[in-house]
Amino acid sequence: MKDKLLGIGIVVVLMLVLCNLPEIIVFIYPNNILRVFTYGILGGLYDLGVVIVSIYIGFGIIGIAISELIERIKDIFGK
Repeated sequence: MKDKLLGIGIVVVLMLVLCNLPEIIVFIYPNNILRVFTYGILGGLYDLGVVIVSIYIGFGIIGIAISELIERIKDIFGK
């Protein structure tokens, strides 16, 4: 159960980073041309990505898959 929660937590953190990536880039590099590029092109791509990731989180598929992967890695290195 703890591994499943860890997997879901990783997915939520990744989603938050992807959602805020245009703002993070503009905060690090406050340049007007980069701002237009980031909010125009990347903003649209990340909006689409947020929708897709939200659907996956709704079903919990990615979180469960990551937790299963963590369990497999523990089994491999535990032996």
